[in-house]
Amino acid sequence: METLHVWLTSRGTAAQIAEQLGVHPQTFRYRMRLLERIFGDQLTDPTRRFALEVALRALALRDPEAEPGTTTAAVLYGGRTLRPHPAAPPPLDVLDS
Repeated sequence: METLHVWLTSRGTAAQIAEQLGVHPQTFRYRMRLLERIFGDQLTDPTRRFALEVALRALALRDPEAEPGTTTAAVLYGGRTLRPHPAAPPPLDVLDS
């Protein structure tokens, strides 16, 4: 989830975000493709993207002692819990390794 958080908050280039994450730009691009498959149009819709960012920030505030990238995969949106599509790629921990 760290990749998603950095992308949502910085909206920089692949090279800039990869540097922040300490990974190669191609690794960041791969992670974004996985996130796009998981979250679909939520990443392109401004209202839903904002809701994801708010939820991730709230989770970080709720547990400030948590390691970066260990936030829960379930994100609250409009009273619903969003979960990856059943045909989604590997678990989110792959995105933070």
